Amino acid sequence: MFKTPSYLYLVLTLLLCSSVAQGQTSVSNFVVEFEITGDDPTVNQADSDFLSYAYKGNKMSMVLVNKMVDLKMVYDLDAKKGLLLNSMQSGSVKIASKLSEESLAHDNSSMKITLTEGSKKIKGYTCSKAQVSLKDKTIEVWYTPKLKSHDFEFEGYFFSKLDGFPLLMIETSKDGVLISKATKITLAVEDNLFDQTIPEGYRIVSFEQLNGGKK
Repeated sequence: MFKTPSYLYLVLTLLLCSSVAQGQTSVSNFVVEFEITGDDPTVNQADSDFLSYAYKGNKMSMVLVNKMVDLKMVYDLDAKKGLLLNSMQSGSVKIASKLSEESLAHDNSSMKITLTEGSKKIKGYTCSKAQVSLKDKTIEVWYTPKLKSHDFEFEGYFFSKLDGFPLLMIETSKDGVLISKATKITLAVEDNLFDQTIPEGYRIVSFEQLNGGKK
């Protein structure tokens, strides 16, 4: 079975929106790129890891690149379908899984979000603070109301429960600490980021098989 690092469930519990300037209302088309650092053994200590989220209308895309895997997830809320691409950095494994509402059925009953005092600027955006508790981790989140996504619902995905999009996440679990900090915010979003074409060389495996038989 192809396994992904634990913090990918933060990702697969994937999404959101955007704003042109701090004095304006929030918008929903944007791309945020993150650098991931920390002492979790899944993090590439030498070069850090790359994570990005893109939103346009009712479509989202997530890309994660680390020392083990190159992962991309795309989902269309209107079509109720998506695609997950997993490629090992060694090139030995390339897997494509089609996603649906049923395959992404989730249980977020253990999730608890607490708004706390605090304010800081990240990449020019004023951010508020929240504490997110999941069954196996806690996450300190700094989010801006100027970027706001649609209600994408995935296991462990908490972005749409906030009044804004996270620009800094500090995740603490038994494996260590992961810090995801925004390094670039783009408001012009290209349509090709949401392409659901399966590239050549990918083997098609159901999401249930990829996830150990769990729906």
